[in-house]
Amino acid sequence: MRRVVIFAFEGLQVLDAVGPQQVFASANDMKPGAYDIRVVSPKGGIVTSSGGLGLVTEPLDALEGLPIHTLILAGGEEGVAKVLETPAAMAWIGKVVKRATRACTVCSGTFLLAATGLADGRTVATHWRAARLLQKLHPKLKVDPEAIYVEDGKFWTSAGVTTGIDLALALVERDHDRETAMRIARRLVVYMRRPGHQSQFSNTLKGQSVTDSRLSALVGWMRENLGAELGVETLAERAGMCARSFTGPSRPNSATPQPASSRRSAWTRRANTSPIRRCLWTRWRISRASAAAEG
Repeated sequence: MRRVVIFAFEGLQVLDAVGPQQVFASANDMKPGAYDIRVVSPKGGIVTSSGGLGLVTEPLDALEGLPIHTLILAGGEEGVAKVLETPAAMAWIGKVVKRATRACTVCSGTFLLAATGLADGRTVATHWRAARLLQKLHPKLKVDPEAIYVEDGKFWTSAGVTTGIDLALALVERDHDRETAMRIARRLVVYMRRPGHQSQFSNTLKGQSVTDSRLSALVGWMRENLGAELGVETLAERAGMCARSFTGPSRPNSATPQPASSRRSAWTRRANTSPIRRCLWTRWRISRASAAAEG
């Protein structure tokens, strides 16, 4: 049994903690006894998240002397700032990061890991809004401002909020197998498992942000029909517009109109390459696993 310890605190972003916790809990449903999940905080008891939800926790000394396989440091901007100013909590984090098999962070929890100095020289991820500040405060780190999550040695760091679920699914896959991780993803109705290298910035979400309801609906249809002919004429007809209006200034990401035979939106090109990237990523992982097995 692997012991997973989630570090919480007053003012945490609650999904940073409960997202990964639910992934490991679902793993226990499928493989009873796979994980011993513990949620701790500096003083124990109920901690209140930034959104007002209470989370029941144990005090830090409840784990004294127990082996810890995976440590997860949640995020939450104001809460993290207060933890950084609490010597006892930071001393505990430093001690556990050293002895844990894996040290993981979600969102601004990476600032807590960075403050220990134990990840110096490593590549890490955090929320895109905090990436520049993290790099400035900790120049010995290599901050990836776009990755959803990064694995570098024993350190697994993620961009925050929902990416903690992606991180936890990757950890379950590493501990068990891909099928278990996929079953959990399906149970949690995860729309798509995202590889760590995928950008934090969603082209689909960007497309859905357009104010014209016709175009917003079109984006969803395009995402489900990437194998179809997605030329301008087809898309314009689908949106109930003429081709000239569709390629005009009101179109999202508008550009100078191109000949009808070659016109294709930048969003469509990016969306079409996403499945290719996922396929190549999967093949690379398979080849790496095969080489390791043979070696």
